[in-house]
Amino acid sequence: SVKAKSLDKSRCHMGRISDLRQEVSCRKNRVSDLDHEIHSLNETISILTKELELKGKEVLRVRSEANLHIRAHGQDLSKRLEREIDELNASHNRETQIMLSDFNKAQELLKDKISALQILLEGTEEKFRNRESRQEDLQVIAELREIVSEREALVKKLVDDKKFYQLELVNREPGFNKVFNTNPNVGVINPLIKVREVHTNLFKSTPSLQFLESMNIIKEYFKGYALWEVCFTEVHLEWDILQRLLIAFYCSFSCTFLSVA
Repeated sequence: SVKAKSLDKSRCHMGRISDLRQEVSCRKNRVSDLDHEIHSLNETISILTKELELKGKEVLRVRSEANLHIRAHGQDLSKRLEREIDELNASHNRETQIMLSDFNKAQELLKDKISALQILLEGTEEKFRNRESRQEDLQVIAELREIVSEREALVKKLVDDKKFYQLELVNREPGFNKVFNTNPNVGVINPLIKVREVHTNLFKSTPSLQFLESMNIIKEYFKGYALWEVCFTEVHLEWDILQRLLIAFYCSFSCTFLSVA
């Protein structure tokens, strides 16, 4: 029984060993396959790395070529734009010169028209100045001349009257100074003032010869005045008061005549 057990164990162990050997052999085969696969993958990685390097170089080359192409295209565009700008400037300058030439021609034409119109205007003004007078204008001129003649005659008459009255005053001045005092006392004349007792030269009944002569002389000066009746009908006035009244009338008459003249 012991041997049997020992044999069973040996068989179990041998089976186990056999299984393990098979498993080891399988794993070695698997490891070998993995090594082949790793080697293949390394080769693939190496190939891909080389391709990547080549692609990188290709990309750099393409990028450099693209940059060169872009730079060349930019330069071409810049040159083309410069040419277009130069052409536009030249066209603008030509148009400006043409417009300036047209403006100068139009200005010269306007100057010629203005000169022609000025000559026409001067000729028209000359014709207007030398035109024949209308009948209405002649009638108005005749009426105005008649009015001017009347005014001149009136002015001449006024001047002659002024000279006459001035000479009349000059001729009558000695007669007036002969009757009255040449240096009268200037003051306010009030015919209604109360008579002072110092005045002794009064005439109450019959006027004196000097008074009558004075009345005749003054009558020529103040003939036609409204105050004549008041002054020369009352013969019972004092001589001094009457003399002052006559002087006042003479001064008033002289001032009025001179202002009218």
